Amino acid sequence: MNSIEWDIDNPQVEELIEAARVLHGGTISIGLALGLRAGVKAMGALGLQRKEAHRVEVCGSYCFAQGVEAITGCSVLRDKMVFEYCAGGDAMLDLWGHGKHIRIRPYKKVFNDGWQIMNVRECEIFEEMEILVP
Repeated sequence: MNSIEWDIDNPQVEELIEAARVLHGGTISIGLALGLRAGVKAMGALGLQRKEAHRVEVCGSYCFAQGVEAITGCSVLRDKMVFEYCAGGDAMLDLWGHGKHIRIRPYKKVFNDGWQIMNVRECEIFEEMEILVP
């Protein structure tokens, strides 16, 4: 995928989301949806293409990490993802690429299901989005 525009309604992004859903047993869980949306936001904010991220650190559920992996192409197996399991709804994504570093933290709030997260505005999902000095 070249020159992808990181918009949740972009057909290329929708393909990545659909592939993640299929690999996730045909469902979009809350954690997976948060990871997908956080990954889309981070990649767009840094102007990265899929697999261009240098490194990603994820704290959250396994599903959250799977969503981030689906969007960024970074994985533990490729030694491009550091994952720490965090219980209780805590989630955070740190992503490095193009000499930049971004941190994204979703709100700790109750969502009904993953589809709700896929269909709400970003301001309703993310508590913090900060570009940091690398």
